Amino acid sequence: MVSSRSCLFFFLLFYFAVCQAVETGRSDKVVVADIVSMDLIPNANSKELFAGGYRGVLGKIVLAGKVAEFKRISAPLDMDILVIRSLSDDEALIGTAKGEIYRLRNDQLERVALLSEFNEPILDMAVKGDDVWAVGPRGLVANSKDKGASWNVIEIDKVRKELVLGGTEATNWFFGVSNVDADSLVFNATVNGKKAIDDEDYYFNASEGSIEIVNPLDRGSDLRISFNYLPGPQFQAGDVSFNTVSFYAEKVLLAGEFGTVISFDEKTGWRSIYTELTNEESSMPYWMESNVKGQNIILVGAGGVASFSADAGETWVSHNLDNDNGIFDAVLTADSKLIVAGAVGTIAQHNKNQWKLADRSELGLIAWLKSIVSLGDGSYLVSGGRGSMVLFKNDLWQKITLTGAN
Repeated sequence: MVSSRSCLFFFLLFYFAVCQAVETGRSDKVVVADIVSMDLIPNANSKELFAGGYRGVLGKIVLAGKVAEFKRISAPLDMDILVIRSLSDDEALIGTAKGEIYRLRNDQLERVALLSEFNEPILDMAVKGDDVWAVGPRGLVANSKDKGASWNVIEIDKVRKELVLGGTEATNWFFGVSNVDADSLVFNATVNGKKAIDDEDYYFNASEGSIEIVNPLDRGSDLRISFNYLPGPQFQAGDVSFNTVSFYAEKVLLAGEFGTVISFDEKTGWRSIYTELTNEESSMPYWMESNVKGQNIILVGAGGVASFSADAGETWVSHNLDNDNGIFDAVLTADSKLIVAGAVGTIAQHNKNQWKLADRSELGLIAWLKSIVSLGDGSYLVSGGRGSMVLFKNDLWQKITLTGAN
C-alpha cells in the first residue's frame, strides 16, 4: 500500500513539473548528444548554427539567452559527422568518419564524394568562397574549386624546409622531420675558408633528418640549410595524419602529426613553416587544431601544447597549458586573445601571457569540449560531449542549456 506521504511527494513532483512546463511554455528536453562540430550560419536573423555529431546527430542550433534549441535534421544513424561547414543560409558541407563528403541543402542530404579509399575520417575542412580544402589520416589532402561539388585528391610530392643552424660548434642538429631528399640539400657553410664537405666535415642523415657537424664551422659562416622532404615518420613517407586546415593570406595551412605544419600556394608550392631545431632527437607536437587571424596563427594539440606566431609562421612562441589536457579547438579573438577548449571540460582564455581556466565544476562540465564558434558580436559558443555547451561573452563563461523538441 502506498502511504499518504508518498502520494503527497509524487503529487508535488508532478505539480512542479507542470508549473515549469507552463512557465517555459515548452515541452523540450535537454539534449545530451555529442556535438562534435558547429559552424555559424551566415546572414541568419538569429544566432543560428549548423551542428553535427556521432550516430546521425545533425541539425541547427538557435541560441537565445542562456538556452539553445537543437532543431534536428534527419540523418542516417550510422553517419558520424566530424566536420560541418556552412556554405549559405540553407547549405553546408559535411565530412564523416568514413571519409565521405555530404552536401546538406534545404535539410536534405546528398552524398558527394568518398575522399579516402581506406575509409579514413575527414578530420577538418576549410572554406573560402568557392575554394574548399579537406584533410585526414594517411596524408589525405583534397581540394574543391566549386564549393565541394567535385574534388581532387592531392598527393604531396615534396615539402621545402629552410632553417638556420644554432651555432658553428661540432654537434648534432635534428630538424624535426624525416625522409629528406639528400640530393636537394643546400648547405654552404665553410671550414677553414673552404666549403664544408659531406662525410668529412659533416654527416647528413637523410632518413633521420639530422646533420652531425664533425669539424667546427667558420665563424661568420653561412649557417642556412635547406632541403626537400616528405611528411611522416622515418621510412614511412606520407603516412601522416593531417588534423587541421586553415586559410591564411593567399595560402593554405595544414598541421598534424610529428609537428607537421606546412603551407601551400601556387607560386612556392609546399613549404614547412614550423621549426624545432634541437641537439637531441625529441618528440614533436601532435597538432589537432589551427586558427588564423591576419598574420596571427595559433596551433594547439595533445598534451596541452599551444604555439603562437604573430608573423605568419616566421617565428613561434610557446603558450602551453599549465596541465597536460589535450586541446581540441582554439580561436583568436579580434584583440588577439586566445580561447581554447579540450579534454575533460577544459576551457580557458590566454591573455597577457597567462592562462585563466574556467571553473568546470561551477559550469557543470563533465565531458570534452570540441568546437568553438565566433558569433560575430564578440562572443563565442563552445560545444562538446553530452550536449555540453558554454558561452564566452564579456570575458565571462556561462553555461548554456541545449534543448530539443520531444
